[in-house]
Amino acid sequence: MKKIGAFLLLLISAFSAKAQLLWEVSGNGLNKPSYLYGTIHMVKNQDFKVSPEINEKLASSEQLIMEMDMDFGMAEMMEMAKRMMLPKGKTMEDYCTPSEYARLKKYCMDTVGMKESKFLGYCKMTPFFFSSILLKEQLGDVEAYEEYFKSKAKKSKKSIVGLETLEEQLNTVDAMSIEDQKNMLFEALGTELVEFDKMYALYETQNIDSLYSYIQEESKSTPDFERDFLVKRNLKWIPLLKGNMMMKSSFIAVGAAHLAGEQGVISLLRKEGFTVLPVKY
Repeated sequence: MKKIGAFLLLLISAFSAKAQLLWEVSGNGLNKPSYLYGTIHMVKNQDFKVSPEINEKLASSEQLIMEMDMDFGMAEMMEMAKRMMLPKGKTMEDYCTPSEYARLKKYCMDTVGMKESKFLGYCKMTPFFFSSILLKEQLGDVEAYEEYFKSKAKKSKKSIVGLETLEEQLNTVDAMSIEDQKNMLFEALGTELVEFDKMYALYETQNIDSLYSYIQEESKSTPDFERDFLVKRNLKWIPLLKGNMMMKSSFIAVGAAHLAGEQGVISLLRKEGFTVLPVKY
């Protein structure tokens, strides 16, 4: 897996019968259709846009469903901060060879422009979260689609449903060894922005099939990563989506990489008997 940081922040989607970002889910006992939308979790400010059609489908739905309800309490925020960190007293230097650590420090300070104090602070984080922070540092000001949808849902007093808890998401990350996380970090080092731009270009053209193929190719060396971050979660979400859509018409916003493939959300919903069709906009 070469581009862990970009991969994680994207989890993305295309413009054909099998490739599009916005989908209508109907049939199988639903009183009203629901809508499935593939998001990119973070995007540069200047690239952030939401079409009128997407806003319309969100407005017409009775509830918003996302991967996680991000309204964390203080206890959850403290737990997240704790789980993002390496064991007490450890830093990235303890898990790197001297040459690896020197390379990481030089890149962060000379290329990215971090101050040494900030770099040393980030070095207390696990490589997984270090990777994500490193990409965000280079992207600059960013917007998150999930935050936008959450804000719109709250203003219209819609209920917000999370498909998984913070604990479940953190457990998925913890299943990866520190060594594997570190290897992914170094394989991506220096190419984060290039790979992010490649995947964003696929996202912008709504090409979920091509993007999914790209992710499969990049994760060949770490098959457990695709299994744990995509397939297992997709399978867990389906009964939750089914139950929620039966009760209320829903606008479902999940990372677009979850949509495509034989074990993607679109295919799995169809296997459950739902009609899932692309919505052109």
